[in-house]
Amino acid sequence: MDLAHLVTLLCVLAPVFALIALGRGLKRLGLLTDAGTRDLHQLVYWIGLPIQLLVQIGSSDVRANMDLKSLAATLGAYWIGFIVTWLCTFRLEPDTRGCVLNGTVRGNGAFIGLPVILLLAATYPQDQRTHLASCYLVLLGVMVPCFNVGAVLGFLLPRHGVTASGMRHAMFESATNPLLAGCAAGILVSLFCPGLAHADPASPSGPAVSAISTILHMIGDLAVPLALLLVGYQMDTGLMRRSWRLLSWITAAKLLALPAMTWAIGRLIGLDPLTLIAAVVLMASPTAMASVPMARVLKADDRLMAAIVVSTTVCAPLSLLLWLAILSR
Repeated sequence: MDLAHLVTLLCVLAPVFALIALGRGLKRLGLLTDAGTRDLHQLVYWIGLPIQLLVQIGSSDVRANMDLKSLAATLGAYWIGFIVTWLCTFRLEPDTRGCVLNGTVRGNGAFIGLPVILLLAATYPQDQRTHLASCYLVLLGVMVPCFNVGAVLGFLLPRHGVTASGMRHAMFESATNPLLAGCAAGILVSLFCPGLAHADPASPSGPAVSAISTILHMIGDLAVPLALLLVGYQMDTGLMRRSWRLLSWITAAKLLALPAMTWAIGRLIGLDPLTLIAAVVLMASPTAMASVPMARVLKADDRLMAAIVVSTTVCAPLSLLLWLAILSR
């Protein structure tokens, strides 16, 4: 990884930090309040993020680029990480435990991982570039439902316990999760109506479908900046200082241990190099920003969740560079 690639990657990540800082600044200036951010959380969680996922997944070719081996690597690493974290956090309070579970295994594959993959793909020949980007998008589309089922379980099971009642509650919450609905709709769009995800008036689907797609794009595009602003608003530096040991362990587990497990499983089952890169980058992405509004909606410790998101996001450039260096050898 030469200096030019490093600078480009940092430039890709710079808007993330700028919007987080803006959210913090708006709070200091009093331009955002607790009441206002509660409403924005609902908007992001129920409308913005689901539509953004629909558009992003719907624009990829799920049928042509499905890879069962990469799914085995990512699913295996995810659930091993989830179970190990569950067993290691039994002494924590339920609200804290839910945040640790989500912080350790739920990645920001759409807002961080995808730009990294597109940047890396640009350095390959055209056929390899298309293969790498498509593998990542399809893998993301299939794994996001897993991430969100695990997220709901992670927030709810510490409170309800691993009981029949707790599992029923978690399954109900999972089934009614708007992010899962967005993923399912995106997969259906990709399979049966891909034109709906492309805002192109000249497409064979016609101008009416293109107009609907444009509306979906406009709504979905709100999700990224709003989610980042809300992370910045909730960034409690005092909490980060008080919980630095916990944050250090979570950050190391998310950015190093989980992708290492994915890499090991992928090598063991014989993933090709490009597909292995897609799988590892997805699992090496920092904790998903969507965890913060979900933590608030599901009554977990959303300030700790925001601190985890910020901690893993701040450290992600170095860890991603490390993994790209390893994978590009």
